[in-house]
Amino acid sequence: MVRSDSPYRRIADLKGKPVAWGAAGSGLVILGRYVMDGLGLDAAKDFQPVYLEKAGDVPAMVLDGRVAALWGGGAGWPGFKTVMSSPQGGRFIAPGRRRDPAHPCQAQVPEADQPAAGSYPGQSAALPRSVLELS
Repeated sequence: MVRSDSPYRRIADLKGKPVAWGAAGSGLVILGRYVMDGLGLDAAKDFQPVYLEKAGDVPAMVLDGRVAALWGGGAGWPGFKTVMSSPQGGRFIAPGRRRDPAHPCQAQVPEADQPAAGSYPGQSAALPRSVLELS
């Protein structure tokens, strides 16, 4: 997720930028690494990784510009709700490529549900699936 007024539209746009991956050592950070690896990116090398002591710190970091984006998980995740509820608002960025279930990292990543309209404050339309199967 990025602030709604940010120039970033694709994950590749965030290369070289500070991205908050979550609390150091958490499963969410590992999942982020898996997803980025499946997209041909390295979360630790292609971005300026930011690891937190508390995941609750990240919404303020996005809103005040200390990080360009946050990685989060799960429908209704509190960090997403906080950013979406702010005056700046937020925008989700989903991978632009389909995942490859044969990729050793991607095979472990569950397919994401498509959050319905109204799942987050200010969200008027359903969000696209963040991970799509190859056909």
